[in-house]
Amino acid sequence: MISESRSSEKRQPRRKVFLAFEGEKTEPEYFENLIEKEEKNNHIIAEIIPLLRGPGMHGFSNPERIVDLVHDYYVWLDKGEISLNLFIERVLHRMEEKTGVKCTKEQFKKLKHDISRNPEVANEKEIKDKEGALEICIDSLGEEGVFMPTIAPWEALYDDTLFFIIVDRDPCSFKNEQCVICRQKCNDDNFKLIVSNPCFELWLLLHFDVKKEEILKHTSCESLKKLLEDKIGREPPGRIFDTFYDNISNARSRLKTDGYCEDLNELLSEMDCKGNVVGSTIGTNIGMLMDIIFECDTSGK
Repeated sequence: MISESRSSEKRQPRRKVFLAFEGEKTEPEYFENLIEKEEKNNHIIAEIIPLLRGPGMHGFSNPERIVDLVHDYYVWLDKGEISLNLFIERVLHRMEEKTGVKCTKEQFKKLKHDISRNPEVANEKEIKDKEGALEICIDSLGEEGVFMPTIAPWEALYDDTLFFIIVDRDPCSFKNEQCVICRQKCNDDNFKLIVSNPCFELWLLLHFDVKKEEILKHTSCESLKKLLEDKIGREPPGRIFDTFYDNISNARSRLKTDGYCEDLNELLSEMDCKGNVVGSTIGTNIGMLMDIIFECDTSGK
């Protein structure tokens, strides 16, 4: 029989951790598999919720855009005010779920144009009349699959809710001036910025017995991705996630003991003249996220 205190404890809501990714494949696959595995094993302490990135954001790897999207999502959950971009993203996402047909960036652009040209319904930034905006969506897309975006009960915010934004310090998509802007925006909203320098593949490589001396020979994104491919072949992380899952604690340990950079200021420091990571700043602060998810306990992972 479960004691009253134990029963009461189980009813307590878990900390909510929202995750937004710059990458559209590797990072979501890794964390979606982590969530599935931990939920199945009943290990996970936090409720991890990957943030939607709909057709309007496909192909964009600009971290500043991701930060703005998370801000819009936060305002929607906190105040019920939904931006024009997020409204369209959610409508198209629901339509994809209902019809099984992938929506396009062209549909996003058309809806944005059609809705924003009605000033009583919306302007370039926010929705004023949700019902009116939905009618425009129905006229454009047809009734099938078009629903009013709503906030699901599990998306309510609590005092300890956390928002993490996971990006690469890739000089092609994360310019030095953007680093300053993103950092300030995250500070303003109390978002946690997770930066991998040069890219997320560094964290994946730490799951394997790869020496730091070898890592330091690969200080560009493409070079690190090639090194990871040499380890796992061309299989995506989701296909071989058990290999990663069994070595999460090893990866966290290597990040600390091998002296990789975990300081956000240093991770955001400028690249060299060729766009490569300076050796002393190669690293990632993703360990902070792992510590929060597992409450500093990754034993057995």
